[in-house]
Amino acid sequence: MILKKAFFLCLSISLLKLNPVLGQMTIFEQNKKIYVIDDHGNGVKSEIFKLDRKSKRTRIGLTDDIGYKEAYMLCEHGDQIEACPKSGNFFHEEVECTKSVVQKIKVTRKRIYVNLKANAAFFEKEGEFAKAAMIYSDISARAASFDAGFAEFAETNTHVLFGKYLGMSNAVVYDPKQRKEVMSPIMKEKVKEFQRGCNIKESGKLDYSTLSTAADAPIGNYMFKRFDEKM
Repeated sequence: MILKKAFFLCLSISLLKLNPVLGQMTIFEQNKKIYVIDDHGNGVKSEIFKLDRKSKRTRIGLTDDIGYKEAYMLCEHGDQIEACPKSGNFFHEEVECTKSVVQKIKVTRKRIYVNLKANAAFFEKEGEFAKAAMIYSDISARAASFDAGFAEFAETNTHVLFGKYLGMSNAVVYDPKQRKEVMSPIMKEKVKEFQRGCNIKESGKLDYSTLSTAADAPIGNYMFKRFDEKM
């Protein structure tokens, strides 16, 4: 009887630990299907880790040669999954551990990153601000995991250069709460005006549809070659 009571006490404590309400945490567990891919959609063999909110790093395991790994995972809100490619040709990448069973992690080839940075600078210098803004936006999204300082610079430059494309000089303002420059209110209205004229959803945000419409080209055009080099 004593052993039975002890068993149910331990079970109750375990269930409390997994209670999503406890500590206002959302906890979920599942067998995840993890795919690590490059920009072409090809699999990339990688080591997989889980990073919790305190930056504790736990190894999940190694994918197969085509970047696939199935693993049981227990995640809390804010946890990240990190892919570290075995090839030195790629940067590592971190994504949020979501409730989705399938988790795709796209890693960036170092040569593509070099091309994007060179092309963004080239088109900015050439005065093709829409193209430069689109490329900087892509860089900002990619680089957050492996080059955070440049990612923030690229985000600001996206706003500034698209502002120039729209003929504005006051595209950004400093936000003390975020401690960085963000899109100004007047810039958001100008973006909405542009979106309205192009039949794009009026979000006021510089999303891919808005940027690629202004650039009149997809981002893929600027990933695999450098425009500052003579052919």
